[in-house]
Formats: sequence, C-alpha cells, structure tokens
Amino acid sequence: MKTVTTSTFPSTLTKLTKPTPETLYSLIDNLQITDYSGKKSVPLKKETSSPLSILELYLTSIESGSSAISLHSFDAALTLLVVNLLEQGDNIVTYNSQSLYHKQFTHWGHLGITVKKPQYTTIEQFKQQVNERTKFIYLETVSEQHEIPDFQKIIAFAKTLHIPVVVDNSIIGPGYGFNPLKEKADLVLYNTKHWLSKEAGPAEAVIIENDHFNWFTDQYPSLNRAAQDSLSSYTSTDTHHSLLGFLKRDLPSINYSDRQKEQLTNALLNLKTSVLKKYDITWEIEKWLKQNKWVDKTNYIGSFDSPYHFKALTYFHNGYGNYLSFTLNGFEDDFKSFKTLVENKYANTPLVEFSFLDQSNEVGLYIRFGDIKTITEFFHNLFNEYKPTGYSSLFFN
Repeated sequence: MKTVTTSTFPSTLTKLTKPTPETLYSLIDNLQITDYSGKKSVPLKKETSSPLSILELYLTSIESGSSAISLHSFDAALTLLVVNLLEQGDNIVTYNSQSLYHKQFTHWGHLGITVKKPQYTTIEQFKQQVNERTKFIYLETVSEQHEIPDFQKIIAFAKTLHIPVVVDNSIIGPGYGFNPLKEKADLVLYNTKHWLSKEAGPAEAVIIENDHFNWFTDQYPSLNRAAQDSLSSYTSTDTHHSLLGFLKRDLPSINYSDRQKEQLTNALLNLKTSVLKKYDITWEIEKWLKQNKWVDKTNYIGSFDSPYHFKALTYFHNGYGNYLSFTLNGFEDDFKSFKTLVENKYANTPLVEFSFLDQSNEVGLYIRFGDIKTITEFFHNLFNEYKPTGYSSLFFN
C-alpha cells in the first residue's frame, strides 16, 4: 500500500483554477509565501487602523517588512517621503542615483531641498557629502550607470549617524534577488510597472518599511509635530512609530475593478516565476545585442566583463535584474537618429522601456514583458528600420 504524503500547502492551492484575493490572503496568513532565499516569511504585524491592500500585504510579506504603502506613480512615492521628511535647507545624499540628483532641479528646488551626489562613486567621497542636515541616504540597487553600492558599509556608516537609508530596488525586483531590509535598510521602494502589467491595477509604486527606525523625533520636526497633533488617534506605540502607517491616513485609497483584482492576484501568485524569468530574458537579450553589427558594446552587471560583476555576485541572488545598456557603432548623429526612431515609433511598446543617457550616448534598456522570441523579433525589426548616417553606414554595413 502506498504511503500518502500530505502537502504542506493548503488543499485549496492544489485545486485552485482561478485565484481569488481571499486565496492570496489565506496563503500569506498561513506563511506559504517565501522570501528570496526560499525561507518562509515572518508573521506580519496587523495594522487595524490602516489595513494593507493585497499588493502591499504580499510585498511586505516576501520582504519581511512591517508595513507598506502603494501609490499611483514612483514620482509620487518619492515626493511623499521628501515633503514629509525634509524642510527648507535639508538635503538627501545619494551614492549612485543620477535620476534623483536631477529631481532637485525639476521637483523640489523651490522648497529649498537639495540632493547631493559624489562626483566619483567612492565611499570616501560619499561620506563627505553627509552633514547634519542630511535627512536620509538614497541608494539605487543598480544605477543607470551600473554602479552598485556597497550596502553593508554605507548602511553601517548611516547607522552611526542615525540617518535612515532608503533603497530603490526596482531593477532587481521584489523578493527574489535582493532584500534591502535584511541588509538593515529602513525603507525599500519599488517601481512596480517593470514587474506588474497595467492590467494589474493603477498602483505603480510601493514603499515598504521595517520597524527599526523611530521617525517621530526632533530629527524630523514637521513630521513629529503632525504626529503629536494627532497622537490621541493612536492606539499603540508600535503604530505611532510606523512612518507609512501615519502617512497612509491622509492618502486616498487606490481602487481596483474586479477585473484588476483578478489580474493582480494572478500576477502576485506567479511573481517569483515572472521575476526569475525576466532575469533570464535580460541575460539572453544582452547576448543577442552583443552580436548585432550596429552595437559597439553592451553594459550589464551579469556579464563577466562588467567592472561591477563581482559586487553583483556578492549581493544579488538568483539573477542580475532587468536592466542593461548599450552603445552604438558610429557617431553622435547615429545615437540621435536611433533615439528619434525609438521616441517616434517604439517608445510605447509594453515589451521594453528605453532610457537615453545623452552624456555618454548610451541607450538604457529595461526588459518588461514578453518572452525571448517576441523581444528578439522586436529588436530585429527596430534595427532593420534604423538607418545610420554619415561614415558609420560605410564602415559597419
């Protein structure tokens, strides 16, 4: 007689043909969601005053956080932190985020808030930027220049000065490649549009926090005053120390249609497979681009010839994210011609997202949705239509 082995998963999972939000909550509550290392997540702290949405609850669980908040856009998530934590004369120091550095000129300069970035990405130059008006340190897991911070050294330095660390982990993706909170970061941000399609709802950003940092002190005067004014509405000290729980109270909820709920539930239940698949696709697309006659060189932290490959091996598990970049053979006019073609005809594809680093004539590329065959065909069509100008067409045809 055969011995029947009882599965550790709920019986509803094996019979499931159409996931529902209730099923997802059940899986999380029974700790069937694992983090990036394959270990079961710790139980979540329940926030009765501001319950978490399905998206927030899932990402909080796999990141082993204590709370989360979702917003309509990544810019909205950044702005929410900046306007609540900084006042005129305060600053943010970033190790490697060029995009955040430029936001001081387009977003927050009128508030008297500055973003400081070292000229060269060294720990020594980075430390010199930090002063008594630094309200948080901002790190990108991988920058558009492929720079990877030394998280352990930077976070240890920040702890000695009691400065919180915020990490944008969008490129590596949620849960299965790198966990900033386990490296003792205080907040982790995700631009979820790289990992969840538009059909999965209107939220394009999530912030997750741990419970290690007390935000409600004289270090953040305006935030502390606002908390004191509404102190009577709190029921516990733990809730009072939750930055996101406090900020969430004044934000409108994000509404999902029944169809979006269904799409989001399916996407979250398949998130691990989706993230790991995207790592593989990015690797294959980088190899394909290397063979293209119009491409001079590629930059990708998963490649053995990348100067950041060893640091990527140190910190990242299972893969190297969904971002790479490449330069074109030819001259500056060829780069402009390629940029114009993409912006006029190919910018709205759901398969990939382009960014253009004009200073280095480099094309940044985020792999989003689709399989290797579909994305390869997309690039084949793009490069067939690309018409170089000048001498480069003679040299490289």
